[in-house]
Amino acid sequence: MTRFRRWGLISLLVTGLVGSVVVSTDAGAAGKSAAKASRPLAPLPTVKEPIRLTPEGLRLGMQQSDVIDFYNKVLDQDYVPIFKATRVGPKLKDVEAELADKKLAFPRSEVAFGDIPTGIDNTPLKGEYNYKNNETMMSLTRQGMTRRFFFNNKRLWKIYDEIPLQKESELGATYQDAIGVLTKRYGVAGRVLAEDAEKGRSATEVDWADGSTHVRAIDRSYENVIGVVFQDRQLGEKNAQLRAEALKNAEAIDPSIAAITRGGPAVDSNASAADAYTGKAHAAPPGSAAPPAGPPKKK
Repeated sequence: MTRFRRWGLISLLVTGLVGSVVVSTDAGAAGKSAAKASRPLAPLPTVKEPIRLTPEGLRLGMQQSDVIDFYNKVLDQDYVPIFKATRVGPKLKDVEAELADKKLAFPRSEVAFGDIPTGIDNTPLKGEYNYKNNETMMSLTRQGMTRRFFFNNKRLWKIYDEIPLQKESELGATYQDAIGVLTKRYGVAGRVLAEDAEKGRSATEVDWADGSTHVRAIDRSYENVIGVVFQDRQLGEKNAQLRAEALKNAEAIDPSIAAITRGGPAVDSNASAADAYTGKAHAAPPGSAAPPAGPPKKK
């Protein structure tokens, strides 16, 4: 199950190009939520250099089939040193089978967000996708990191990396360390966004962008990882709006339930449909005109 942590006051301290996030608990945060909601968001910081994806050659907008072919070649390269260190014989065949299994597992990991809820709703990835919008996700773990690939109409629009927080990691041992590394990388302090369930944020985020790509660093330190997301900026804004509308509709009261809980006598909404045939008048729903009288019965 997803663990959600609530953060209080958040401030970003930047010295030169090194950013760090300081998180503390504010006892009066609940009383200030209304004031925070009325504040406009700070502008999204623009990085000094274009945001690049790794491995080289990977890009947002690729067809799903091209992403699969791309990573087949990446996996081949990953196994080059293993093949070199393995003698010809049964062990070499085992390595070949392991590589083949990894290549097959990648497309088989696909999850479609169609009409039926998925188990992904119970993970920190909830809020990263929409249902009924031709969206799918695939996953691949390599070199100690899990990467999620999100597709919209079979085109890659988002990559979500789950990077371990540890001393030997490229981003350091803590979320604050990671934000410092990313601030150096992008050359500007990021924008801090506090956890806000109404806006689909289940944790603190710090973000940056260039003209087409939006980068989000998500605090998942309670799992000893950081989520680093690269997404198409325009499509991300569109899909966020779809999620907001879906959440609003989900909270609406079903018409059938509203009819039952409404005050006044219970009325069969289908009763008046038979009046023309039975010649009997039924009670009209409150506030509506009485049904017309039916034709006279034949004697």
